[in-house]
Amino acid sequence: MKCYMCNNESVSVEHVPPECFFPVGHKLNLITVPSCSDHNLRKSKDDEYVRSIIAPALGNNKFGLQMTATKVDRSFTHSRGLLAAVFQGVRVSKLPDGGETGGVTVDLDRWDNFFRHFANALYWHDFRIMHTQSWEIVNPNLRVAEPGKPDPYDEVNKILLSFSFQQVQTSNLEIFQYFFFRHSDESYAYKFQFYEGFTVCALSKPTSVPVHNTANHGGPVIDNE
Repeated sequence: MKCYMCNNESVSVEHVPPECFFPVGHKLNLITVPSCSDHNLRKSKDDEYVRSIIAPALGNNKFGLQMTATKVDRSFTHSRGLLAAVFQGVRVSKLPDGGETGGVTVDLDRWDNFFRHFANALYWHDFRIMHTQSWEIVNPNLRVAEPGKPDPYDEVNKILLSFSFQQVQTSNLEIFQYFFFRHSDESYAYKFQFYEGFTVCALSKPTSVPVHNTANHGGPVIDNE
């Protein structure tokens, strides 16, 4: 069988989301796709990086907090490089209730690469063919505005999230859910939700259309507890 990302022969399976996103007892019927060693192994550090940003985010359920206190904390202990990468540009932000939270600057090249692979994998899982268009990654949970100022992409995010997404049946709904919206053969979108609180979207684009990241300006940050 061919790898979901290329025409190389697969030598393993890749979990979507990666296994490191799941706490003990919630690894039931995980989605897997065929992968070559190059595409599977070389992204393992990105798996931990993205999970370490998503799991502690405000609005997540108890499993996000559980992951933060266990797997994420252990990863930080074992890898000073990961700790430095996640907490680059860390700053304190005010909450509407007067409290404070921490914000970290996201490496969007790394982030987008992870989610383009992620969308490609789910597309292969859903349709059993390799995705040939590009993806634009849109991040409703990332802010590009300075604290206390309106985010210029709030309206874009509202429009995107108003699409009539259809939920795809999966297990482990407290950890991961995903939804699909098709407008035409070349225009469709995924919505991914982690720990019932953190949303990322992937919009299809013909390869001739340049990808414009709607959260790639002004120092994107994510608020963590």
